[in-house]
This record gives sequence, C-alpha cells and structure tokens, in this order.
Amino acid sequence: MKSNLIIKNGTILTESGFKQADMFISAGKIEKICSTVEEDAKTIDAGNLMILPGIIDQHTHGAYGYDINNINKEDFNKLCDYYASQGTTGFLASLLIDSKENLMRCLKYLSEYQKEAHTGAKLLGIHMEGPYFAQEFKAAMPPEMIRQASVEEFDEFYKAAEGSLKMMTISAEVDKSIEVIKEGVKNEVIMAIGHTGPTYERACQCIEAGAKTATHLFNAMRPLEHHQPGVIAAALESDIYTEIICDGHHLHPATIRMIIKAKGVDKVIAITDSMMAAGLKDGQYKLGRMDVTVKGLDARLTGNNTRAGSVLTAIQGLRNLAQFSHLPLQDVVKMTALNPAKEMGIDKTKGSIAVNKDADLIITDHNLNLLATIVEGQIMYKSDELIVK
Repeated sequence: MKSNLIIKNGTILTESGFKQADMFISAGKIEKICSTVEEDAKTIDAGNLMILPGIIDQHTHGAYGYDINNINKEDFNKLCDYYASQGTTGFLASLLIDSKENLMRCLKYLSEYQKEAHTGAKLLGIHMEGPYFAQEFKAAMPPEMIRQASVEEFDEFYKAAEGSLKMMTISAEVDKSIEVIKEGVKNEVIMAIGHTGPTYERACQCIEAGAKTATHLFNAMRPLEHHQPGVIAAALESDIYTEIICDGHHLHPATIRMIIKAKGVDKVIAITDSMMAAGLKDGQYKLGRMDVTVKGLDARLTGNNTRAGSVLTAIQGLRNLAQFSHLPLQDVVKMTALNPAKEMGIDKTKGSIAVNKDADLIITDHNLNLLATIVEGQIMYKSDELIVK
C-alpha cells in the first residue's frame, strides 16, 4: 500500500507555470496543490527548492555497470534504482542489435519485469534499436547481426514482448521498411527512423507510413546536404518527434538550438542513449556485443573510434539542455518529461505536474542539483541534505 506524502513550501512547476505551494500525494497520485496542506503524513520541507516533473528517458542501454542486452532479471532492479538516483522516474529499456536468441530472451525478461512491482525508476516498456539497419549507418551495432526487415519477424518480437514493445528504430532505406513501419503502427508501436541515410523522398514515405520519431537526430545519419536534404530535412520540416543527446559530444549546442528552433519545444525529446559506463570511471566496457573504451566521458568502440552511446545521466542531461538551449526551464522540462509522455500516449497520467496525475517528481535546487526522486508517490532516491519528517 502506498503511503501519503506532503511536500511543503516548494516552488512547483505546474502545467501553468511555477507556483509556490504545498503538495499532498495520496495512493501514488497528486491529490492537492494548494497554499497549505494540513494532513497527517510523512513530510518533506522543500523551502527554496524546485519540484519538477520526473525525467522520462525513452532511450537508454544501461548504466552503472549494467548493460540491458546482457543484464539478468535479478540485477535489473539495481539499474532501476540507479536511474532513480539520477532523476529518471520512467524509461524505455533500449535493446541493441543482437542474436535473435538473445533478443527474444531480453524481450521476455523485460516484459515480465515490467509487470512486477519494483523499486527505482519505472520500466515503461521496451525500445528495440534495430535489427533492421543499413550497414552503412550501423554505428556501434554488430554488423553480422543486422538482418533484412521482415514483417513476420517483427510479429515474433511483438508477440514475445507481450505488449511491452513500445518503440522500434528502423533504417528508412532498407527493403520492406515501410511494411514493417505499417505493421508497427497497427500494433501501436512507436516506429522511429534512425541509423539511416535515405533520400528525402524515402524518408517522407516512411513518415507518411506512420514513422513518428527520428532517433538521435544527426547521429548515425547521412549529413544534411543542400541539394540532397535526406532524412534530416524530412525530420526537421515534418511534424514527427526528434530525439537529441545533450552530452556535449553528440551535438554542438548550436545544433541543439537549431533543432529546437526548427521543431519547436513540443516536438523535441531529450534522451541519454546511455550505456553501462554511465556513472562510472573511464575504462573498458561493453555495449551489447561490442567492446567500448570510455575516455574523458566519451564512449567509443575499441579499435575504430566510432562513438558508442553516451555516459550521460538524466539529471546531467537536463542541466546541459538548460545551459545549451538558453530557454526557460518550463520549456526545457517539456523535452525531458512531457514530450516523451505524449509520444508514448501516457501524458494523461505522466509527464507534468497536475492534480490526479501520477506523482512522478524530482526535487532540485535552483542549479538543478538533484535532492530527491519520487516515483508514483514513493521516495526512490533522497540525498542526505533533504530532511523527511
């Protein structure tokens, strides 16, 4: 049973802007936001602190020594706990291209885990990044595991996930990509185009077929060229969502500002694309099947220098986006919380702070240093500085 919680004296980012108020949380939901709450419940004094929507990370491959392609079910809770300690309240577990046998194993254990009660950040579903990619834009994916797009195989993956497959990234130019996109849309899977270098016309055809998102825009994509604008122009001018990685390595801050200016703050989603080295020191790691060297907070395939995910944490991504974008915090937070919730179709309960929505919250100081993470009304992370009575 979920206990009640009061947050007093906080500066709360509501759907209508910042508001100095108290908050009463009951049964995992925000029950009241008002000037004063008088209830008998565990209480956090958030004086001089901000209450923000929890971060939803729809693209992460792991962190803190755990790789989602290789983790076992028992250790997955430790990963969820770590995510919560970095401000994530919900996430999609992203699977890299792998053997069909291991992908099916991962789909099964993640589906089972999603149905169970667990601590830490909430697993919201699965994102399959591949396996239907163009070899030219494989980036850090194992080339021998890339396969021809197949509606029949997609249906096998979907069935194995038992409703937990929420997103798939596919290269736009591969044969039968449009058929797979249509099959995904039919099954209410978010279909994203990424690791791709199609013509502008082919990219537009995929968007017309139902592709809803561009995966980590500009990265592992054919560059924008003024005579052959390709997938980047199609993503920027259309109404689809675009993911951005705000680690300072994948995109220059000016590129981030350009994307936001072209798309508007309502169509950009900040992701970490983190791998198992996030939260750890430089060294040797794995990204799925691939060996990765991390040096200076930059992850690259060992031996060929291809960038291999990031070591970004969610809260650092939020701080970076606030710094890089030059936008008000209420706009920045849309890109870390509300937009992914809208894309997933869960914005009636998650992604913003309002009465009757899930109490998925982070408490920070005004420099966006994290003091607490609350998931569906439960304190899943708390710094020693924050006092709970």
